[in-house]
Amino acid sequence: ANDIYSLHRLSIRLRELQANKSGNIEPIITFDKDDVDTLDFVAASANLRSVIFGIESKSKFDIKQMAGNIIPAIATTNAMTASLCVLQAFKVLKDEYDHAKMVFLERSGVRAINSDSLRPPNPFCAVCSVANGNIKVDLENATLNDLVEDIIRGKLGYTEEFSINTDAGMIYDPDLDDNLPKKLVDLGVQAETLLTIIDERDDDPFVNLELVVEGSKKTGEDDKAVTLVRDIKIPKKPKQAPVEEPLVDGTAPNGVVGKRKRAEEETALNGEPDAKRLAATNGTNNEPILLDDPDTGAILIDDD
Repeated sequence: ANDIYSLHRLSIRLRELQANKSGNIEPIITFDKDDVDTLDFVAASANLRSVIFGIESKSKFDIKQMAGNIIPAIATTNAMTASLCVLQAFKVLKDEYDHAKMVFLERSGVRAINSDSLRPPNPFCAVCSVANGNIKVDLENATLNDLVEDIIRGKLGYTEEFSINTDAGMIYDPDLDDNLPKKLVDLGVQAETLLTIIDERDDDPFVNLELVVEGSKKTGEDDKAVTLVRDIKIPKKPKQAPVEEPLVDGTAPNGVVGKRKRAEEETALNGEPDAKRLAATNGTNNEPILLDDPDTGAILIDDD
């Protein structure tokens, strides 16, 4: 009823505005949460849509509070961005990653909406470098040993040095093998559990692997309790280039001149003392004596 009455009141107001308009601009009625007519109309319309979609109805007071927190410009921008995300999500669901784009809004430039091709994962990123896969697990019978031997070592090629983690914590590593005979369910693993496999070997390790558990049941005696949904290609962690410490004014960060530091290292390798050493001396011929001090440099002593 409020919708009808508020619509009637708004119609009268709009006709009055149209009759008294000046210029060619058509008059409009803007929403104001303190305007009883517009608030009644919005509250009634919102509750009608709530009934259609099975959403709990709200009182006019609650709707007034919600309306006071809505900024139209932000709401519109968010809606546009969300729709762009949904359009790209369709491509992801169809495995059309080659056609997927990064789409974003920007204030500068000729176009308000721009796009860019997807970039490959950063191998040094702890998030996007992670490999992903799915496994089917017979939750009634599968043990941790089935996962370790049949999948992680047998199918994926891991060595002895790796660990398995869930949201609750670590369930396996080389020093924690007491859990191997336990059922995965007893270790907190169930459908949609995320398992993180970390390769802990020092030489050429895999990147971290995340496996999503899907519940299933064995259909035959020869079926494995844990199986891969599809083959997984796990890349190796890239080797980071060594970082060289920059010289400041020819001086290393510890304050030692580069050439002098190398000379000291060579001196130590040759077995010569690090203290003041006699580089050349000839007291009988009245020739100068040259002392080499690694801390202060060369010192020339003249007998005259």
